[in-house]
Amino acid sequence: MIPLMVLLAGMDQHLAQGTSLLVMALAGLIGALTHYRLGNVRIDIVWGLATGALAGGYLGATAANLLPDLYLTIVFCGVGAWMGFRYLRV
Repeated sequence: MIPLMVLLAGMDQHLAQGTSLLVMALAGLIGALTHYRLGNVRIDIVWGLATGALAGGYLGATAANLLPDLYLTIVFCGVGAWMGFRYLRV
C-alpha cells in the first residue's frame, strides 16, 4: 500500500506510512475483537502486549518523524528487502 501511495498518489513517505498504519490499526482492532469473541485471545498477556505495542508505536513514530523523507524511504525499502529475503530463504 505504501509504495502505491508514494508513487501513484504523490504522497510523501511520512504521510503514506502514517496512513497505512492507521488503516492497519483499525483492521487489527476488528480482527482482535473477532478473535476475542471466538475465544482465541489469552487475556492474561493482553495488557503486556498492548503496553509494548503502544510504547513501540510511539517510539517508532517519533524516530520516523525525525528522519528526512529520503532516509525514511531507504529504511522502509531496506526492511522490505530484508523481509523478502527471509521469506525466500525459509
